[in-house]
Amino acid sequence: MAVYKGIKPYEIITSVNADQLHALESDPRVVAILTSHPDMPDAYERLVYPLAKDKTVDYVITHYDKFFKRLPACMQKVFKNEDAPPLHKLWAPHVLKCE
Repeated sequence: MAVYKGIKPYEIITSVNADQLHALESDPRVVAILTSHPDMPDAYERLVYPLAKDKTVDYVITHYDKFFKRLPACMQKVFKNEDAPPLHKLWAPHVLKCE
């Protein structure tokens, strides 16, 4: 999901490849790319819903920084091409510490 600044608050993108992620990363209108890590398919249910409680989906998305954490470069291997730079706008509901 891409979160935009300005008129268009967010856009739900169901399937994204590495090239599309880098296009979103370089788009100055996009402030965040929200995702769950493929190793944790139920991340939203387990990690976001308990924090969000009675908040709407719109609230969670527009206040993503309360529910998601920036994904460090060491966890981005599954999201990008190997030689590509890190994705600074990529956020996930759970971030493991990198070794």
